Amino acid sequence: MPNGMKRNRRVVSYSDESETILLSSTRLRMITQDLIKLQTIMKIQKTLLQIIMLLFIVLWTYAALSKVSEFEIFRYQLGQSPGIAFAAPFLAWWLPLAELTMAIMFIFERTRIYAFYLSFIAMVVFTVYLIGMLIFASKIPCSCGGLISKLTWTQHIYFNLLFVAMGIIGLLILRNNSITPNSKHLNLNSTLHTK
Repeated sequence: MPNGMKRNRRVVSYSDESETILLSSTRLRMITQDLIKLQTIMKIQKTLLQIIMLLFIVLWTYAALSKVSEFEIFRYQLGQSPGIAFAAPFLAWWLPLAELTMAIMFIFERTRIYAFYLSFIAMVVFTVYLIGMLIFASKIPCSCGGLISKLTWTQHIYFNLLFVAMGIIGLLILRNNSITPNSKHLNLNSTLHTK
């Protein structure tokens, strides 16, 4: 073998259950670059996940507190809403409690995935109900409360769809990468397989 080839080929030995893997320095550099890219992607995903969680926490906390602060108005508006008026006394208490519960669930790592699922489902249900009311109802009272009640119906649908999309993104990040916003290391086991 010419001397030039010997210099370019540095051999690294890695033992995994009696299996030895020889990697050329070129292959080692490629793996290192891939790891750096993967770490960058994971950092971006972690930051995005934290932002999405924060937005959901703010949304659910604000929505619940605005409903509770104007409870009588909220309960009256629910009683005027088509299709759910019969359940207004129950929903008036249940909705703010559910919203606060979802906000709290985002804080704890063990319940975070459930918070994403529940938030996604809640936003889809709210959006479908809103679209249904716009299509079939002649008068639509807004029981959202706070600043959200100032939105037009079209803006409200887009607002909801934005949170539906964020719920999907958050779920994809959590499920596909096995990372959490508080994790100090990356789980590369599912990503890298060397044979």
